Amino acid sequence: MDIVKQIGYAMSLRAPQREALEALHNISSEVEYKIAKKANVEAIASLHSEGKRTIKVAEEFSFPSFCFEMATGIGKTRLMGASIYYLYRTKGYRHFFILAPGDTIYEKLKKESLPESAKYLFKGLEAELGTRPRVFNGDNYLQYNPKQSEFLNYNELQIFIFNIGKIFMRGDVEFNFHRYQETLGSSFSFLLAGFDDLVICMDEAHRYYAPASMKAIDHLKPVLGLEFTATPKSNSNVIYSYDLAKGAGKFLKIPVMNGRTNLAGYNADDVQEMKLMDGMRLHENRNRALYQYCADNNLDYVKPIVLVSCKDTTHAQKVRAIIDSDNFCDGRYMGKVIEIHSGSGSAEAEENIAKLLTVENSRNPFEIVLHVYKLKEGWDVNNLFTIIPLNAAKSEILAMQTIGRGLRLPFGYITGKPEIDTLDIVAHEHYREIVEDLKANPIFRTRDLDKNEIEPSRAVIITPGFDDRQLAFLDDYFTGHKIKRVQDVTDPLEQSKIYEAYIRSVVAKPVKKDDGAPQPTLFGLLDEPAVKSAKTTIQPVSTGQVVSVVLQYLCQ
Repeated sequence: MDIVKQIGYAMSLRAPQREALEALHNISSEVEYKIAKKANVEAIASLHSEGKRTIKVAEEFSFPSFCFEMATGIGKTRLMGASIYYLYRTKGYRHFFILAPGDTIYEKLKKESLPESAKYLFKGLEAELGTRPRVFNGDNYLQYNPKQSEFLNYNELQIFIFNIGKIFMRGDVEFNFHRYQETLGSSFSFLLAGFDDLVICMDEAHRYYAPASMKAIDHLKPVLGLEFTATPKSNSNVIYSYDLAKGAGKFLKIPVMNGRTNLAGYNADDVQEMKLMDGMRLHENRNRALYQYCADNNLDYVKPIVLVSCKDTTHAQKVRAIIDSDNFCDGRYMGKVIEIHSGSGSAEAEENIAKLLTVENSRNPFEIVLHVYKLKEGWDVNNLFTIIPLNAAKSEILAMQTIGRGLRLPFGYITGKPEIDTLDIVAHEHYREIVEDLKANPIFRTRDLDKNEIEPSRAVIITPGFDDRQLAFLDDYFTGHKIKRVQDVTDPLEQSKIYEAYIRSVVAKPVKKDDGAPQPTLFGLLDEPAVKSAKTTIQPVSTGQVVSVVLQYLCQ
């Protein structure tokens, strides 16, 4: 079995990822990047390109650099891990510098460099690697010991993860990255530039084509660059392409443009209200479909979320006030809205990013994310199903970076159920224009809501109740923590601890039962016939609701 097949099998790569790795292999098998001239590598790459297309790397780079154009959701980071291991195995390259365009992606990459992550960079290759790769980043790189690394662990794979903003050289401003460090015997940038096998991997590569970024990257003197993006700045060095048109309905959700054509007499506020309400009806119908699918297939419940694109920070605050009120959908979404925008203070922004990174988890109570040009990339979730653009421009509604946030499949495969395999975008005032643009576009589907109305769902009433297992948990927890009175559990931190312990000990999957008995829910019983109803939607509960019910029980 050749190396590409070995890696593909070990990592369970999708067909596009295997094909992309094959494209890199076809070039690399004929090149030693340490000694080859850039022009010669470009010539070899051109011979292996589809249609013998000329491959040309940007002049600002003194090294060869190849781009993988991969639609969001296909698995660029997994391909990156496969490419790193391929070069490590076939050429013995040990030093790989992974570049992130911002804090969100930087934090995501740091997390995914850890073996315990579900999206581990080298998932499936743990046995082949043997020794766990050493990972350094912008937070711990000063702990790097060059002597120990070079002489004691000569075969060790080393990964360096940095944010592009931390490797610039701006006039007299000298970051630690470029400053002499006594422990290193040089600056860290000088140390990296001294490696004869440094490969730079550029996540969201289209973000690095500004002159300052390209200069900072070239300063590191890599022998090879690998670029990963869904929207390349230039196609001149693309060696493999798998766009949305190829992936929709196979490895990605199918985007559906929803809109209304009868808006005469409605003002802007009316249209906004319609878009929000239509979006939430779509959301609640999908919530029902997802819960039913999970119950039927013994899967963990997948909580759908909604992304609302706002015009500016003031607009986002107004929209939040509307949604987070008793008057909107009978108050079902109070406390379930989160804002992400540049107007947030640094502490609030960090807290919100942390919440976003767990928004896939059904324990996270947030269902609606409001953003202002903040989530174009780097926010990778599988449970975004509805996008409500409240921006003014048609181009923003069709912006592929935003739509790309919702293309990932929640279960990793197409289910065959349209209500689960699609992404809804609510267009309304621009619907007519967009439909004209999409007539010859095979990617999108359209739905005129004036002709094909959204049937509202009925919320299921979850009856608070406690079985013996739940009662035992409460007794054990309170005894073990020496809590004697209900009044002692007023501290939010203590309530959160109870909630987390409750989740770990009591909460069950929404498993379909053959005996027709009621299903256990987060804190009670759910009427089984209601789950079977086509108009049913399950309303996920929050930490506060769990604690509230626990305390209500204890107060009885």
